[in-house]
Amino acid sequence: MLATDAGAIWEVLSAHGHALAELGRWTESAAAFTRALARRPDSTELMYYAALARAAGGNAGAIQTECAAALQKFGATRNPDRAHWLAALCVLAAVPDDATRARVRDLARLAADVEPDLERFVSVHATALLRAKDPSRAAAVLEDVVNRPVAGERSPETLLVYALAQRALGRFRDSTATMARFDSSPLRATMPWHRRFEAEMWLGELRLRK
Repeated sequence: MLATDAGAIWEVLSAHGHALAELGRWTESAAAFTRALARRPDSTELMYYAALARAAGGNAGAIQTECAAALQKFGATRNPDRAHWLAALCVLAAVPDDATRARVRDLARLAADVEPDLERFVSVHATALLRAKDPSRAAAVLEDVVNRPVAGERSPETLLVYALAQRALGRFRDSTATMARFDSSPLRATMPWHRRFEAEMWLGELRLRK
């Protein structure tokens, strides 16, 4: 098997990590992503996958720890793709201070400004705005996204971020309706494991805010 070869390239190891994650084999998945990271230590995308696999496997501090480490290494990046994955990781963490939340927001905005038509980038930006205690702006960013015709990959979990923003603004009826849109979306069946993980996090927050 290619992934067990000592000289396997990072793309093979990453693909193996995803396959293992889809099977719920979290420890093995995290190990595969960690091996991939050893070959691509500059990849915040791999950091994101490795942290989520560890968290899904029961390591409650994995996301927090990896976010802090990634911000220390790449928090000043101007690379939009690297910024996106770093922000996508850190919006899942309990970031402790306003300065860090603002830095994550700016990283997410860097990516969203470059790819405004890419729903995933805009969704992460909106989540970072929520974390930075700006639900009005988060809701405004998402208004167009959740109602636009599908021109590319649709991310059903974006609806849950929108529901969180609505709830933070006291729009409880709208939030419930948006959650119902997520529940009825046929695209939920196509969500990869890491976006299902995120969706479960957002659903947990929504339940806490009832």
